[in-house]
Amino acid sequence: MTFTVTRERVVSISPNCSLSPRQARIFMASLVIPTIVISTALALAGFWLVLPFAGLEMLAIAWALRISLRRGRYQEVVRVSDRHLVVEKGQQKVLERVEFPRYWSAVKLIPASIATYPSRLVVGCRGDSLEIGACLTESERRGLCEHLRQLVGPVEASPRLAIPR
Repeated sequence: MTFTVTRERVVSISPNCSLSPRQARIFMASLVIPTIVISTALALAGFWLVLPFAGLEMLAIAWALRISLRRGRYQEVVRVSDRHLVVEKGQQKVLERVEFPRYWSAVKLIPASIATYPSRLVVGCRGDSLEIGACLTESERRGLCEHLRQLVGPVEASPRLAIPR
């Protein structure tokens, strides 16, 4: 899981999905072809009940692979301007967009109540809050928290951002 700073004011957070759609098709074919060959041979030998179970098994694997690829397209974009802190979440299009006034916004890293659970990175303003970076590791979440705190600044004292050239 990674977060990247594309410009000084824009942070993009997305899971590290190392499997491409092409690789997923190759992987699926490497499972389906031998399964069909073996289950057909067993069906011809009289064990016909193997075919439906092999088919169900391949459908379950294809379904899990599709969900994994879909989750790999998830992205969170955090934009910090002189006036606003905007968080957009979605996969291929923005499904959730939240805007906070930067001057009143705060970035908090909330420790977990159970030691083995991950902390929560929350941005918010006046009682409204939104968790970001849930797909990040603990060290990445801490680094992102520090970076966002530098951009946003303390409540009621937001620093002026440099204009990119």
